[in-house]
Amino acid sequence: MLFMVGIERPAQADEAYGIIVPVFEQVAGYGCVSAADHESDILHQARNAILTMAEQMAEDGQDLTQLDQGFEDYSALADYADYQQWLALEVDVSGVSKQQRVNISLSGGLLARIDAFVQRHPNYKDRSHFLSQAANHEMALAEAD
Repeated sequence: MLFMVGIERPAQADEAYGIIVPVFEQVAGYGCVSAADHESDILHQARNAILTMAEQMAEDGQDLTQLDQGFEDYSALADYADYQQWLALEVDVSGVSKQQRVNISLSGGLLARIDAFVQRHPNYKDRSHFLSQAANHEMALAEAD
């Protein structure tokens, strides 16, 4: 899908670039914003924000096809006046709503520790839920560096 991404340039050297993807708010009532410390990180951060919001919509049972609005000029809207630059970013969200089985290798000891941990912590539904949460946590930490 094609997403329009607004970029707010930093006013000072110690500020980040602001990123917004208005279609999520306009169509589905979700806010999709992010930031990038460096101009070279804008596309990566925007793509990550789009995939994160699409995943959240799918988890909430929302229809992702409603996002396919094509090109829309948000720059003329007062809500987006702070965003000086706009770009169109193609992001494939078609696989976001599908659960996918993966084959991974873990030591038997690690797998046993994971299962024991999940049994003691009811906020994890099962092993897969724990591993997906752990992966999201690690990616967020890596992105923060």
